[in-house]
Amino acid sequence: SWHDLYADLFPRASWLAAMREAHACAAAAAVLPFAAGVTAFPRAWEAPLLARSADPRRAAAIRREAAGSAARPVVYVGLGGSFPDAGRVAAALFAGGAPLPEAAFIAGRGLGGALPGALAIPPDDPEGQDYLAAADVAVVKAGYGTVAEAVRARVPVVVLHRPGLAEDRAIAAEVERLGIGVAVPVIGGRVAGDLAGAVAAALDRRPAFARLPERYATDGAGAIAGWIVAHLRRPGRVAGRTV
Repeated sequence: SWHDLYADLFPRASWLAAMREAHACAAAAAVLPFAAGVTAFPRAWEAPLLARSADPRRAAAIRREAAGSAARPVVYVGLGGSFPDAGRVAAALFAGGAPLPEAAFIAGRGLGGALPGALAIPPDDPEGQDYLAAADVAVVKAGYGTVAEAVRARVPVVVLHRPGLAEDRAIAAEVERLGIGVAVPVIGGRVAGDLAGAVAAALDRRPAFARLPERYATDGAGAIAGWIVAHLRRPGRVAGRTV
């Protein structure tokens, strides 16, 4: 929740009490996997994974376009438009002597220029999950949406995380706990550690998806929708009235 994220950054802030009071007005919270904290809500339910599903046929076609006729690994790199160290990421993955010199690459939005020769997602294509699902491993910044889509597609991840942010720490720690990827820190806007080595290690993590807890292995859209509808049908108090 916003309260927990800000409390981690500004533990003595005077306005945290007002934020906590606002959160406490909710009847309950549906907590998605990888959450960093929800201490301000009166009740919390551990919801299943919620993520967009890829089109398998389209993902296969994208993979063929990225890899060509060669049998080589495909690496998806999705860092968002504001990631500060895209150039270093590209250098670490493309530099001579890297563990994956023969890999093919798919570049997320805003990265086409930093990853020469990579298959870039067209700006007008909203189905980025199809490109992620075409890969053998995904290098992504710590964020629920992309990591959840990778889990849904059963693509191992290298998570670039900022240790100073609770959300990033939670996502990175859970990825490693589940065994579905490798966490690499970003300190002072710079990637720290052997990124190419992490990609090579993540390629071996695919078997872990067969052992995921049910919460991570199912599509949570229907369960979450049902939970919301059930809450809407319950009597409650709004502005002094029973509704």
